Amino acid sequence: AIRGRAYYSRAAKEDRSDLMVKKLRYYARFIVVCLLLKKMKLVRDLVMELDKQIVDYTSTYEPDDQLEWSLVLEEIKSFIKADGIVSVLHADSNTIVLSHRLSPLTTPPVEKSTMMNLSLQEILIVGNCNDQVKFSELTMDMFRMLQTLER
Repeated sequence: AIRGRAYYSRAAKEDRSDLMVKKLRYYARFIVVCLLLKKMKLVRDLVMELDKQIVDYTSTYEPDDQLEWSLVLEEIKSFIKADGIVSVLHADSNTIVLSHRLSPLTTPPVEKSTMMNLSLQEILIVGNCNDQVKFSELTMDMFRMLQTLER
């Protein structure tokens, strides 16, 4: 709705840079949401828009945080690139598309007894690698684990 209604359309025309910073933060948050929803085409479109907005921001205001926003852009580009690196091939060399989500069709059946009534209520995800590809504190391993455990 924010994007469609162009709430931040006048941000670059303002004398103050704070509205433009809000716009850049909006883009970064929206990209995270789209990543979690696996809307990769929209992510790529948003990254291009974010790139243009950062260029406008730096040329209009000459801010002190210019390098930080460039780093944010590089992080998301690296994250997208790393997400597509792993591909699983079938025996006939065709790529298998994995949704990275658990479902009754992709998990083996469990024999249920009257004593067993298990359900996953909460999880604690812990990553253990330094220098992972990440965007907005979301590392690639966390991203994949979240998708796997998502309901």
